[in-house]
Amino acid sequence: IKTIGIDFAKMTSLLKSGTKLIAVRSALLPVLSTTEEQVVEKEKSYLASEFNRLGGLENLTDSIANDFDQKLIQKFTELSENPLFNSGISANGQPYSFTDIEKSKMKEQVALFAPQLKEQIILNEIKALSGENFSFEQTYGQATPTENVNWSDSTLTEQLASVLLKRFQRYALSHSDKKIISDITLTDGTTTKIELPLYLYPQVIRVASSQLFMNGHDAIEWAFAEKNQTAFLFEDEFGLLGETDKIDLSKLDKNTLKWILNNKQIAIGLGN
Repeated sequence: IKTIGIDFAKMTSLLKSGTKLIAVRSALLPVLSTTEEQVVEKEKSYLASEFNRLGGLENLTDSIANDFDQKLIQKFTELSENPLFNSGISANGQPYSFTDIEKSKMKEQVALFAPQLKEQIILNEIKALSGENFSFEQTYGQATPTENVNWSDSTLTEQLASVLLKRFQRYALSHSDKKIISDITLTDGTTTKIELPLYLYPQVIRVASSQLFMNGHDAIEWAFAEKNQTAFLFEDEFGLLGETDKIDLSKLDKNTLKWILNNKQIAIGLGN
């Protein structure tokens, strides 16, 4: 997982305050011909031009496809039936081939592995996008800073705010095709029927996505509108339950209560 996510984490770390770029600074040596503030602005401009050249921030931070795990399983199944992969000559010159039972066992293992791989890739992606510290310790021998570094005040992080809003909508609020249909008791003794959505992504991903805006930023007003929008979107989502103060929570069935408690975890993550 770390191997798959390392380049993504490196890329997002470039948006942090204090990032220094050799490509910019080396052109100003041996004597810096500008002030440090001007150098920083040149670095921001350089980064923006590079991100644009490579397709733009939104494309470069795009998530894996939702059917990533299914495609991985399908690809492995195809390879396992391909004679180029299921038989051959070993290093000591002996022929080998996998039996149908062996191939079946491998397919079972990949079917278990693929959704776990997908979940962890997404969680690592969320960590990078939320500004969580990325350690270069193994690669460069540098220790992780004790505190998260702010996002820099730049055009790229202005775009990042929109990316984070869309990612929250996707991971926290996407509905599956399954629903909870339940009769609930109100505090006045009457009952009513409600219909609540089940979610496409597991709760661990939903909760993680609620932290996407938690990192600091050099500009205090950063993502003001986007943060408000996440609150409005979640308020609408929780509103599907109706007026919670009129519901007798002690008489809820297990699935409805779980829906409420899971969504309250999201609310806590958003600071609500």
